[in-house]
Amino acid sequence: MISTWSDPSGPEIYTQIKVRFTNALEFLEKASKETGKKVTVTHLVCRSVGEAVKYFPELNGKLMFGNFVPFDTIDVSCLVALEEGKDLGFICFKDIDHKDLATIYDETQKKVGSIRGKEGEERKIHEKVSAPFKLIPTCVGAIIMETFSWLGGSIGLDLPMFNLKRHPFGCATVTNVGTFNVETIYGPFPPVERIAMLVVISSTRDEAIVVDGQIVVEKVLTMTVTFDNRFIDGHRAAKAASKMKEVLERPGDFLKIS
Repeated sequence: MISTWSDPSGPEIYTQIKVRFTNALEFLEKASKETGKKVTVTHLVCRSVGEAVKYFPELNGKLMFGNFVPFDTIDVSCLVALEEGKDLGFICFKDIDHKDLATIYDETQKKVGSIRGKEGEERKIHEKVSAPFKLIPTCVGAIIMETFSWLGGSIGLDLPMFNLKRHPFGCATVTNVGTFNVETIYGPFPPVERIAMLVVISSTRDEAIVVDGQIVVEKVLTMTVTFDNRFIDGHRAAKAASKMKEVLERPGDFLKIS
């Protein structure tokens, strides 16, 4: 019924990207052999997001009092499953567009180990910040979380008394659900993150595609991207998605291994 719906107000733009991934898999294998480190699809996608944002600077900033304020560096965050998926944490790659894949791997190992390990510094901070929210009503917690998000994300304040840093999620977040053998998932914007772009990595599968008039079977990675229309219009969002696809299909032309 019409009466069950309100007027649309969400700024989301959703798109799906199909990436011919054979070259990328070969590139990842080469990277792992050269560095002795298991460079993964997640590392590659995070780096490709940072590369794409260089060409679309309107994605790299925040909205403060209705005005766009650019960030000084391109930072990309990645969600991390905790407690076998019962909780979520995150890590953030600062200045990612200037980093090679080996460096991103090293940062991942250090930060994920810290947030997943019971005695890790990041884990202790995560538990210290999240513990009070388990003791208060959800409605109160939502107000507090929104306030912290506004102060740290929109205003750009460090909140050392709560172990919270400004702009903690950067301009974009990446999450990988490919291990669940899911082909397509569209992600919503977590309100507390205040990001311009959310990338969901799905599974890599064999798919039949047409190449030079011939049907061939190749590895294809499916990703979905949610853009915030307040930062970027649909035309530019489509171009940004295409740039990510280009980087992933020809990683050797854009990215450094070490």
